[in-house]
Amino acid sequence: MRNSKNSESFMNSIKGRMLVLFIFVFLIGCGLIGRIFYLQIVHGEEALNDFTLKIQKERTIYASRGRIYDRNGKVLAYNELAYNITIEDIYESGRDRNAQMNATLLRVIDIIERNGDSAIGDFNIILNDDNEYEYTVSDTKLKRFLADVYGQKEISSLKYEQETASAQEVIDYLCAYSRFGIGEYTDPENPNDTFIVGKGFTKKQILQLVTIRYAMRLNSYQKYIPTVIAADVNEKTVATILENSDELLGISVAEDSIRKYKDSRYFAQIMGYTGKISEEELETLNNMDITDENIRTTKARKDYALNDMVGKSGIEQTMETYLAGTKGREMIYVNNLGKVIESKKTVMPLAGNDVYLTIDRDLQVATYNILEQYLAGILVSKIQNIREYKPTETTKASNFIIPITDVLFQLFNNNVIDISHLDDEEAGENEKAVYEALVKKREDVMGELRAQLTQKETPYKDLSDEYKVYESFITTMLSENGITKDSEIDKEDKTYIAWKTEETISLAEYLRYAISMNWIEVTKIGMESSYSGSDEVYDRLVDYIIEHLENSNSFSKKMIKYMIISDRITYRQICSILIEQDIISIVEEEKNKFLDGRTSPYDFMIQVRMARFWH
Repeated sequence: MRNSKNSESFMNSIKGRMLVLFIFVFLIGCGLIGRIFYLQIVHGEEALNDFTLKIQKERTIYASRGRIYDRNGKVLAYNELAYNITIEDIYESGRDRNAQMNATLLRVIDIIERNGDSAIGDFNIILNDDNEYEYTVSDTKLKRFLADVYGQKEISSLKYEQETASAQEVIDYLCAYSRFGIGEYTDPENPNDTFIVGKGFTKKQILQLVTIRYAMRLNSYQKYIPTVIAADVNEKTVATILENSDELLGISVAEDSIRKYKDSRYFAQIMGYTGKISEEELETLNNMDITDENIRTTKARKDYALNDMVGKSGIEQTMETYLAGTKGREMIYVNNLGKVIESKKTVMPLAGNDVYLTIDRDLQVATYNILEQYLAGILVSKIQNIREYKPTETTKASNFIIPITDVLFQLFNNNVIDISHLDDEEAGENEKAVYEALVKKREDVMGELRAQLTQKETPYKDLSDEYKVYESFITTMLSENGITKDSEIDKEDKTYIAWKTEETISLAEYLRYAISMNWIEVTKIGMESSYSGSDEVYDRLVDYIIEHLENSNSFSKKMIKYMIISDRITYRQICSILIEQDIISIVEEEKNKFLDGRTSPYDFMIQVRMARFWH
């Protein structure tokens, strides 16, 4: 009986406690529901606005450029719809960020090139014919570029090593792990291992990546502003990118309008062209007062930005502020990855004004063709089937003669004939023969130059014309590569004058003297310091010169000129290479006449020059 009462008392106690717990949980739930109602309903709009302000951005909508017409209303310049491949920086921070971005860019570049398009090349460094990096700007423009690269606000703030940095050194600086991270670790599994700049990439790939990453850096990596990887791509590229969009993080296809010119061959000098705005142009245009004809007042135009395209020359430049439209604005909202999730408050752009010129398109074309034929006739009349011609100081310009060897050499010198294709697997019979002759010529020249630098040491004035050209090439190469410290050379020094002006000493004597005077930057030829012995430095310098010449297409062109003159490359071989490399477009009958010997190489070249058979 007592146990029953105790059990009933215990159950009542449990029920009482459960009731209290239920009431407590109920009150907490009501409190939470009330709080949610307060935040989402009562103050929901206020909270939304607070959130929106944190991710609200303004994006520019570019205006169409005005068209250009001739006096009769025939269009000369217009805009055409095009597709650009762009990238947005939506990559999360971390050790693999650069590697992921670079891998994506390389994959996109490969897609672009496989489909016949090309990535942007708007950078102040290029790969030259010798597969070495070199600047495309100089003087103040180069210093401004270097200041931007090294993060200096003023040119005057550049340190000596920054101001004198070679193109290769700039590339290495930008490729470093702390910047663009273009390279690999010695041991990828070890995060503390050494990062090797450029490892695993070709020079072409490095330049392409640096060009795009640098353009992204100019945007300050603003996640909502895309950077163009390739402009005006074809439909195949667009389709391939869209098919792989799930795997290409941050990559998009964007519509754009590009500038097109009709009959550009006849109007290029008049029309000019457009290009990406420079620092100097940006400052000038944003501080220029222009007249707005619609409201008849003068105002300052201050809406140009670093990504804008502006007129660079001709009518495009002269009429820039008239042709350029007014940009629009779009308010966008982005998520935490920088992806646009909503847009509103759009202000549409206004197209630029059209320009009507006083020139007559048909008259200009007719005049151009007549003048071209006249000049071609004069040129052909001056070409003679001789190997060399040296005019005297009294020879009049009207009496100048053009040797056929000069005409043939310019096919190589101006890259009409592709030297790099001579040893290709698919090279033609004549291409292979010329390449074999070039290899033999290179061996002979390298042997003679090494002898001149180490044994013979012939004074410059006593050299043959051919070897004078070669040694002049060497000194120019050493200067351009920063090996000689040109700013420190004493132009009044007797030995320098003996080399440069009097030509009474050899190149070997001059270079040894330059080493003794500390005019040679030994660190750039693989020496660790200037404390090495002068003989050791000179031997390394000679090796550097020979190594560079052996891999230089520019030097190969110098040799080819003398190979043509000495008939080590025949006229017929050169003309045949024009056909093998599909450089000229010629009717089958004329081609057969040349191939079976009925037309001489000289007559064949005259035909080509007069008939404009070039592709």
